[in-house]
Amino acid sequence: MDLLPGNELSFSPDLSPGSDEAALRKLLRGGDILDRYLRRCCERLDERFGVYLARFPSVQWAQGLLLSGEVRSQHEIYLPMEEVGPPFAHLCRSSCLYPVDTDGMRIFASPSWPDFLSRLRADIALFNPAALLQRLAADEGVRRRFLFNVFIPPSFGGGFGRYPRQTSFLSHWLAANRERLSAGATVLDAACGCGEGTYEVAELLLDNRYSADATRIHGSTLEPLELVAAAFGIRPDDPVRGALFRERIKPLLHGGGGAMIRFYREDVCMPEHPRSSFDVILCNGLLGGPLLHGRVKLAQAVSCLAARLRPGGVLLVADSFHEGWKKKQQGEVVALLRENLLHVVDAGEGVAAIRSGSAVHPRRDRRRTP
Repeated sequence: MDLLPGNELSFSPDLSPGSDEAALRKLLRGGDILDRYLRRCCERLDERFGVYLARFPSVQWAQGLLLSGEVRSQHEIYLPMEEVGPPFAHLCRSSCLYPVDTDGMRIFASPSWPDFLSRLRADIALFNPAALLQRLAADEGVRRRFLFNVFIPPSFGGGFGRYPRQTSFLSHWLAANRERLSAGATVLDAACGCGEGTYEVAELLLDNRYSADATRIHGSTLEPLELVAAAFGIRPDDPVRGALFRERIKPLLHGGGGAMIRFYREDVCMPEHPRSSFDVILCNGLLGGPLLHGRVKLAQAVSCLAARLRPGGVLLVADSFHEGWKKKQQGEVVALLRENLLHVVDAGEGVAAIRSGSAVHPRRDRRRTP
């Protein structure tokens, strides 16, 4: 792990044994973290859970339980989220060696305790909130699975091959601009998540005969645990997914492609290095979604991304996570891209925004987005 200017976290891809553990030790507390506050909360919640069982002995939560309004209201009477949620948020903050803001996290906006549990993996969730808190505080391994589950929830989606038409568009663009960028290409995967798209871009560049020595690929995200998942291919909350991820990227790394890639922490709206510039910028699954929406925020994000695009460069924006993207937000994002003097065309999934300059545009780039 390196610290770049501004003390931002930075990781290079590394699948060697122990590399992930060394990184996690610098991000997460080890050992038992049960403090006085959590102990008091456990005592109180255990009492409340006992009262709930006495009233509804036959209503036991399990994964897959249909959460009706009646079920939610029963739990809110005896296990209200305003009392259950804060100790779990405190545990998240106490677990991390970096500042954590839990206010905007979806799991802590759960309307009831069963909704909270349904957002956890089955091997983590315990119906008794006091028992779950105690287990998480005492068991570092279970706590890591919980933290990855909370900070990288399954609802974030992800995976390889998510934007095949956008990948095809970019492949044509890279082929057409290979001679122009022969001295070296720079790529930013903004809001890179767990890094699947970053590695796909690296593969695409090598497939199009770009030099690994002259190419630099940056993957950025605000969540440090996403950086760890991306750089080291680990998912304590989902070991099978982690193993498949590592197998997928091994050929690239063994071939030296990992030297092109650096993952670091950065806010799309307030970049640590606003003067850095790129030939290709990807920003998928973010603009217009639940984490970044509204005219002011979108305008700020698009402006920052556009400002970092080199003359002749291309900015690719798509979103297959959020149903409302094409219904509501895509038109607003396209308008903002044009306000930043970018030429917008269809990219298969989402759009491509091109800054005027010396770029060579494939024939397929000529289609305009309505």
